[in-house]
Amino acid sequence: MDRPPGAPSPQDSPSGPSSNSSSNIQSNPNIHRRPLRPAPPRSQATAATSSLTKGTVVLPPKRQPSSSACELCREKKTKCDNQRPSCSRCLALGASCTYDTEEHETSNQARRRKLSTADKELSDFRELFGLLRHTELEEASVIFSRIRASDNPFDALQSIRDADILRAATFANVASGPSAPTLRVDTPPPDFRVPAKPWTSLVGDAAVSDLVFRFFSHDNPYLMLHIDQNAVLQDMRDANPTEALHCSPVLVNAICAMSCLDPRGSRALLNLFLKESNRLLDLEQGRALLPTSIALYLLYLVSALLGKDRAGLQYRHMSIETLKRLHLENKYSRIKDGAAQQKQKARISRTLWGFFIVETRFSVLYGDVSLTPPPIPQAFDDSSEVHIATPASVLTPSTPAVFHVACDLTKLQYEVQLYISQAPARLESDQGIQTRIDFLSRLGSLIATSQIWQGPDISRQSCYLRLHSIDVLLSLLRTLPPDLSVTDFLSVTSPEQTTVNKLLHFYTKSALDIVSSFFAQHPIHSGNCLVGVSLYHCIVSIIPCLPTDAASFGDDSGEGAEGVNIFMSCCANLYLCAQVLPLFGRLLQAVAALAWKFGRKIPLASQNYFRRLEEVEKEAMDIPVGFSVPRVWGSEQYLDDDDLEAELGVLVGQWLRLRSTPDADGVGEEGSAGRRKSGATDVDKMD
Repeated sequence: MDRPPGAPSPQDSPSGPSSNSSSNIQSNPNIHRRPLRPAPPRSQATAATSSLTKGTVVLPPKRQPSSSACELCREKKTKCDNQRPSCSRCLALGASCTYDTEEHETSNQARRRKLSTADKELSDFRELFGLLRHTELEEASVIFSRIRASDNPFDALQSIRDADILRAATFANVASGPSAPTLRVDTPPPDFRVPAKPWTSLVGDAAVSDLVFRFFSHDNPYLMLHIDQNAVLQDMRDANPTEALHCSPVLVNAICAMSCLDPRGSRALLNLFLKESNRLLDLEQGRALLPTSIALYLLYLVSALLGKDRAGLQYRHMSIETLKRLHLENKYSRIKDGAAQQKQKARISRTLWGFFIVETRFSVLYGDVSLTPPPIPQAFDDSSEVHIATPASVLTPSTPAVFHVACDLTKLQYEVQLYISQAPARLESDQGIQTRIDFLSRLGSLIATSQIWQGPDISRQSCYLRLHSIDVLLSLLRTLPPDLSVTDFLSVTSPEQTTVNKLLHFYTKSALDIVSSFFAQHPIHSGNCLVGVSLYHCIVSIIPCLPTDAASFGDDSGEGAEGVNIFMSCCANLYLCAQVLPLFGRLLQAVAALAWKFGRKIPLASQNYFRRLEEVEKEAMDIPVGFSVPRVWGSEQYLDDDDLEAELGVLVGQWLRLRSTPDADGVGEEGSAGRRKSGATDVDKMD
């Protein structure tokens, strides 16, 4: 058969017989054969084969994704060295070097990130559109004004969310547990409707009105007597910060932050108000203004009630320093007599005496006094003011002349604290004991004259005033020998002879009765500050009455059993306060630390409150509480000089470290020296 032209012959075909190809190779003298290598030993060959079988061959490293090139190099399609902020090529050309990706991010990663951001922004815009479309017209106008006031629509949306959290919580009932009472809600009356702007841009008019109303209707009618409620509200309605004398943006934000401590408020919104207050303080550049001084003290109280008073002490010192720079006493003396000037005198007098009351009440917790009684008369009239919110009616008259009685009571408390802060040796002398008995007599006369213990009045201010008087009384009694025979000068019937220990039991129980009456009439969340401080004074005073031996808890008779019952009731109420304000969780820890230092046993029923402290505040051993260790009779037997001068947080830190020690269960129960080495109590062993 003929082959087509150019077709290979069968001999030249690669599929031809192998014998022909091998014969051609052998007959070609130009091919040089390389000698074969000797075969490896059998053991090496077996190892190599097994290694290949097991898959241990080292593969070349996987190629790492490279960062994306800059925009100019990508456009010119040149290689980019990805240097930031400018690559080498753009740097040489003097061109602007921009990247479409983040550092160490590939193009695919940047694309996914941008897609996720776009999805979130689309969702936020839809949410914002839904708010404008479905809310009432009044609230929609507030949302729209907030959008117009913001440069970033997403920041505006976040502020709306925070305000909605606040408003949603305002109309909700909150309960701390199955046995906790339902938290009632106060509705702002028309007199408390104030504009948000130009005072704050964080929330709208409705939220600001609610927060301002809370501030003036809970603890503050007694605690913040130096704030002129009517003057502040009028300045807010006038909406002119440059002309306002009693209000400022920093004060309004501080008031709102204080009100956000309420469990119905928002902690996220609280942080926003604190941040805004600090920003506005920086803008004031240290000017001495009365609203600034008040705002600084409110910021200190917020830090203290959050359990971090050590961090807020700078606000307290700045507030007092700003107040002193105003020289209000000199201004008062320069005002001429007359009906028109009397109102100005009354406001200056109210400011100085109100500051003196609140500062003395908290400086006692630090073992010192920083403000002296004002050298001006009490030229104010508090008999016709209205403050207080109750479930029965929106507003009820405040207790008549409560401000004047509080001033006299605080003056006595100032003298007592000034005397107690002296050297222990002087306090233990006969003259020192007699001086404190004289203080008791003066306190009894003041209570009898003011009649604050008489009548069925259980308004907020009357309850606070009675608790305040018991605080002063207990600060005296706990520094006296327990078996000392004294006269009950506070008796509303006739003074009778008794012992210090019996008076401690009677008046701590009286304080518990006042707290029970208060919580029966008012929401538990609205009186935690002053009530919690009074409960702490009661517990500290009753700790030395606890037994040193756990076996003594079985004895249900005598003063020891009564002291144990009072201690357990005080701990239960203080724990309720701690559910709202972390400060009282810290103070409850301080109670356990003091009981450990004093070698006293804590009742088994109360140990549950100390176990649950982690639910209140979960932090490490450094407790930021700067309060001082309270002075108690005989405390020098249990506390050394370092303990007496240390902050309360340091003592709590020692107790917490002891609890976390693995061998804490095996320590003995000897005296105070042994306790410093071991520190075993029931609380230490409860974990």
